[in-house]
Amino acid sequence: MNESDKFAEYLPVYSLQAVATNFGKEEPVEIIGWKRVENKRLNKDMFIAKVIGKSMEPTIPDGSFCLFRFERGGSRSGLVVLVESRRVSDPETQHRFTVKRYRSEKENGTDGEWRHKKIVLSPDNKEFKDIVLENVIGDDFKVIAVFVEVLE
Repeated sequence: MNESDKFAEYLPVYSLQAVATNFGKEEPVEIIGWKRVENKRLNKDMFIAKVIGKSMEPTIPDGSFCLFRFERGGSRSGLVVLVESRRVSDPETQHRFTVKRYRSEKENGTDGEWRHKKIVLSPDNKEFKDIVLENVIGDDFKVIAVFVEVLE
């Protein structure tokens, strides 16, 4: 692979844990390797990671390599996202990060600014339960990336 192929034909492969816990910090996230992605317009906001667990089946089969796009803001309602939370852990993996479907309820604060009253992270597999975060503030919760698709 040539340097010019990076982010044009190939994307970096990261561990989900490394991306969720280190992205945006001073130390760079370690690249495990590079994987070719065909028939897709790529950019530097995209990466690949292996998703472990059955909670997002059938959307994301256990052990699938998935394409993600780093969070850029905007509405996330109904999207599958990679999140890091300091307040709860994923019941399936026990990690402080998870890949789940996002939904939130907002309310206006006394200062006129809105805040998240409740964030619900839902598995697509109904054998698993929602993760519910209430009265989320500051660094308690961060959306790292948005799921794009499962790669073959």
